[in-house]
Amino acid sequence: MNNAELIHIVFLCFSILLDITANYFLKLSDGFKNKLPGVFAIVLVAMAFISLGQAVQSIQLSIAYATWGAGGIVGTLLVDKYMFGETIGRRSQIGVPLLISGIVVLQFSH
Repeated sequence: MNNAELIHIVFLCFSILLDITANYFLKLSDGFKNKLPGVFAIVLVAMAFISLGQAVQSIQLSIAYATWGAGGIVGTLLVDKYMFGETIGRRSQIGVPLLISGIVVLQFSH
């Protein structure tokens, strides 16, 4: 792995963190009734896509997008649990490992 590929992996990880943070602010916006968190959510999603766009310069789009989506889902699930006190249901407990397994299979298929 060269430095350029490493930088793009960092961009992908940053994009995932931005997506999770955007979802946090989206929840705080309460359906955009609270404007400021809603605006933060929109800006953070835009920043996440910009960062994802940088990541796909050396990471295949299908791999980057699947990883971004799964990372966002898992991260948002954890934010929901630990910051908002939501419970993780049985379907989520089954679905998350399946989601991660799918990403691993996708990665090794290329």
